[in-house]
Parts: sequence; structure tokens; C-alpha cells
Amino acid sequence: MNIRTLSSAALLGALVLGGTSAAHAQAYPAHPIKLIVGYAPAGSVDTFARIIAPELGRELGQTVVIENVAGAGGIIGVTRAVNAKPDGYTVLMGIVSDVVIAPILQSSAKYTYRDLAAVAPLGTSGVGVVANPNLGVKSFGDLIARAKANPGKLTYGATGVGSLPAIAMESFKLTTGTDITFIPYASASKIATDVIGGNVDIAVSGLPALLELIKSGRVTGVGVMSRDRDIGNPDLASAGETPELNGMDYYFWTGIFAPSNTPEPIVQTLNAAFSRVMAKPEIQARFKELGVKVSPPTSPTAFGQFVASSDAQWQKLIEDAKIPRQ
Repeated sequence: MNIRTLSSAALLGALVLGGTSAAHAQAYPAHPIKLIVGYAPAGSVDTFARIIAPELGRELGQTVVIENVAGAGGIIGVTRAVNAKPDGYTVLMGIVSDVVIAPILQSSAKYTYRDLAAVAPLGTSGVGVVANPNLGVKSFGDLIARAKANPGKLTYGATGVGSLPAIAMESFKLTTGTDITFIPYASASKIATDVIGGNVDIAVSGLPALLELIKSGRVTGVGVMSRDRDIGNPDLASAGETPELNGMDYYFWTGIFAPSNTPEPIVQTLNAAFSRVMAKPEIQARFKELGVKVSPPTSPTAFGQFVASSDAQWQKLIEDAKIPRQ
């Protein structure tokens, strides 16, 4: 076979494969899609999923069913998604804690971000710190002073040893020279319940799950652990404006993922549908109420590059902070 016939054969093969991919994309989705959330109901990630699932289902012409797979700081849910058949019928709502940080810090996470296909970003949101109202702590300054006066006596709850809230609070302790006892939890909703009940002094969690509790006065908002104030509650002071915290800047990012090797046409279909959902004014308004800065629409490739850069940043941060792998 000469070069000319080889090129013709390659072109024919590409056309056949392209036709097959196009047919695959046109046939998808043919039945309901499962959206995995690696946390219990009522937390921030679950709330995000329940906002978008009905609209995403309408865009795709199929029901999107949420499956809460809680445990190990989101690791169990991500593992379920990683091991799912890469056919577009199992997708994941992943966050920086479980997609990027957990594999770096937790030996129980037998995956990396490369085991997932990045589909589309949802947005960024704050890490909030709240206290039991009876504690009398109303700012980061109050918390630092109280912790220094009572070393080891205050407690804080966060999801998972390697979660972003736990890392942020451990960084807070290191920066301020304070000793606050960490109590790991399986869900953000349980932490909030225990703070309200006085079983734990402080909760560190995604701010969207805490906003209603702050507004109702059931917990006291202490601040957000980011450089800037949060759009969800601009009255809360930021770590960036607290001198003792040296410009600390921790926040969540959230996005949609599929198992690696999911066919590209399916990833593109999911990306387009999700982007249409996130562009709807009513969806953007709802997420703004929750303190989520919605990401602009972007391609799966661009989102994948963002996730890779986030992994590199966290690798360096964890290495510099000498946080041990568990």
C-alpha cells in the first residue's frame, strides 16, 4: 500500500469513526443520568446539585437523579464516579476538596484528578467560620483572643481530615499560634447541628450551607477564610482584611466531572447542556443568594487545565506547609 492509498484508508477510517461518534452523541442520552454527590443531603454540594438537576434534565431530555454517596470527605463518592462505566450516565459534582486535595493527602483516595474527565465549572464559594451564639465570638479577632486565652479548650468541626475547611482551619491555627481541637465530621449539616446544640464551638464549612443559619441567628458568623468578602454575606469580615491572618485566601471551586475515557462527544454534550443551565438568569440569581460566584462558560479542555493548575497549587501549598499524608 502506497502513501496515497494509506492516506485514503486513514481518511475513510476517520470518517467512519467520526460518523460513529456523531451517532453516539445524537443517541445520548437515552435514559436517566445519575449525578453523584459525595456528601450527605442539605450540605452545600447537595444544594448545588438539587438546583441544577431539574434544569439539566430538561436540557438533556432525561431525568437527572442525584445519588448521595457520603463518607470520607467525598472520597467514596469520587471513587464511585471514577469506577463507573464511562458512558455519560454517571457524572459527579466534584469540589476542590475531593477531586484535588484528597488524593494528595489521603492514602485512602486511590485516584487522582486525571481519573476524571473535566466537563464544566460551576463556580467558586467561600469557606465560612461560624460559632455557637453563647460563645461570644463574633469576629476572627475574637476567636484568636479566645483561643489564645484557652489553649486546647475550644473545638471546631469540619468534614474530613484532608478537606479544604480542615486545612484552612489548621492553617489558621498555625498562623495565629492557637490550639483549637479538631473534630472531624461526615457532613456539614451535622456540624451545624452540633454547633447550634453546643456540642462543638466552631463550624468551618462551605458558606452556602451556613447562610440561612447565620441569618436566623442560630449561629454567629465569624468570617470567611478568603482574601475578599463573600457575595453571599458581605457583612462577614474576610481573612484577607484581618491582620493576624496575613492575607489567607481559601475558597471552594465546584464543577461537573465524568469518568475518564468518557467519549468526547458525550463530554461536549454535557458541557453544552450544563453551560445553558448556568446561563439562565434564575439559576444565576439563586447561586448568588448562596454566595456562589458562577464561572463563565468554558470548554472541557479549559476546565481541565484549570483543575490541573489547582492540583499544582495545592501540591505546593501542602508541601510548603508540611502537612503530612494520612
